[in-house]
Amino acid sequence: MRSSRVPVGTAALRSSALLSTALLSTALLSAALLSTALLPPAPAFAAGPSGPVAARCAFSYSPAISPGVGLLTDSGTVSSGGETGTVDCSGDLDGREITGTGTWGFEGRLSEANCVEGGKGSGRILMTVPTAAGLTHFEEFITFAFGPVGAYPPLVGDWVGDRTSGVFVVAPAEGDCVTAKVTRVDASGQMSLHRPYPQPAL
Repeated sequence: MRSSRVPVGTAALRSSALLSTALLSTALLSAALLSTALLPPAPAFAAGPSGPVAARCAFSYSPAISPGVGLLTDSGTVSSGGETGTVDCSGDLDGREITGTGTWGFEGRLSEANCVEGGKGSGRILMTVPTAAGLTHFEEFITFAFGPVGAYPPLVGDWVGDRTSGVFVVAPAEGDCVTAKVTRVDASGQMSLHRPYPQPAL
């Protein structure tokens, strides 16, 4: 008689992914941001911003992932479709005091990513905030990496750019990773915005 049992390795992987999805959904900062003290050590980027911190920000948004992230490692695009998220900052942007809630977005690519082990990527953060001098726009290219905390997700990560560094946590918003690829995530995080480091006089 032919056995209908699923191979042990496959069953374990699916079980892990289902548990990962449940943990991701419950761990995504119920109205509060994940404290940086709870995040794992940074993935040791070679360099980060060197200027003093000008502002600290908290953001949330729900970018789309195409063609989606599943159990198998793959690549794809990440897009918020413009500045569709929100950001709250304390401090200043280029010397202008930030006075209220702004908008947030991200456009980039994932590489070597799956929804159990995480991955890495790059792209551009987009932010517009009200300041004492009016609306001020900021963009920066960043590289990021993300992965599970301990034995199972939620998936958390960090990034660096020339003037920013940050941490984030993501949970599936569309797709469960097992029966369907994750094609949208809910993401929240914290960012430090640094002043431009003074250039030496020529």
